[in-house]
Amino acid sequence: MAESAATPRSEILLCILLWSLGGLTGPMLYPVLPDMAGALNEAPARVHLTVSLFFAGFALSHLVLLRLVERLDFLDLIALSLVLFIVASILAALAANVETVIAARFVQGLSYGVLPTAVRALLCRNRSAAAANRDLSIVAGVVFLIPIGTPVAGAALAERFGWSSVFWFQWIYALAVLVPVLLHRKTGEPPEQYSVRRVARVPTADILKRMTADRAGLVAAAQMVLLYSLVMLLPFDIARVVPSLSEHAMRDAAILVAASFAAIALGSFLAARRTSAFTPGLLATCGAAAALAAVEALAQPSLIRFGVGTTLISVGLGLTVWSAMARAMTAGGDAPLFRSAVLGFVQYGGAFLVVTFTSLCVPPLAFGHFAVATGVLVSVLLLTAASHRTGIGAARVAEQ
Repeated sequence: MAESAATPRSEILLCILLWSLGGLTGPMLYPVLPDMAGALNEAPARVHLTVSLFFAGFALSHLVLLRLVERLDFLDLIALSLVLFIVASILAALAANVETVIAARFVQGLSYGVLPTAVRALLCRNRSAAAANRDLSIVAGVVFLIPIGTPVAGAALAERFGWSSVFWFQWIYALAVLVPVLLHRKTGEPPEQYSVRRVARVPTADILKRMTADRAGLVAAAQMVLLYSLVMLLPFDIARVVPSLSEHAMRDAAILVAASFAAIALGSFLAARRTSAFTPGLLATCGAAAALAAVEALAQPSLIRFGVGTTLISVGLGLTVWSAMARAMTAGGDAPLFRSAVLGFVQYGGAFLVVTFTSLCVPPLAFGHFAVATGVLVSVLLLTAASHRTGIGAARVAEQ
């Protein structure tokens, strides 16, 4: 594939600004879930639906986007999603029962889904897989540094002002992101970072046909879904497991969630420097998760061991997930925004299924946490091995 010029810094900055809102929708909320359950007098499992339904809305947003992408301007899509996010956050902050919070979280996911879709389209259009992997890794590294402090901030806000203060913070931040978007839209002279304004006028059937005909792209998409589901699961499951390991659940969960995001950022920056790290990183991460699951099955529970284990797995995810995403995004030709919406629907639908299955079927113990991680990583490893055996070579990012 012919590679375009280096991505302008203005586009990199825009992508960071849009994607960073996700760091407030989940990581800031996870340590507050026990406090929310107590304040609303609800069972923890019911409050956890605020997480899984967010991912359901996230997945469905991509179906809505597929209908709107040729009818609305690129800036209009972003502005509309931010407005809906602000309204949903205010409703959640004012909620008197968990049903309202669950509904508001669903709308949050529905509205936020446009933003990472736009980021993928901006960074992966007319790019080789290696170049897209590098840009995605850089942006993701910065984005995953941002929520390092948000779990601690969420816990501090909840202790001082109550759980609803987290949602007040979210809508204020979203408003701050919306203002420059509206200003650029009003001028009618969008800068270069908004150059991907509409999907290419290519028939939907042709785009889907090219995507499904590329076997390497299909393998990469499956790898992306599994790995990103684990990225989404880790912070939520940390908050779910820590109460069984610590008397100071909110504080310790906030610290471990922050450490997990720092580790993902570290892995992302390492992946940006070495785009061929996918297979070695996957092997090491899978081995670590399996070993940790075995240790947890035999030894006494330990908060320190659990924290070290989740941090190691997080580094491995940072090394691998953006490679799979870049290869999936650069397969199938043009129409990057449409392609990103299709992949996003599958990606966050997978996250919804994994988070829901874990919250309902897996006990909130360290062994269950590492067992689920091992199962996901083994599945990715089997896909990688099968791709090499059939000659697809989907993991050789540097050669694409």
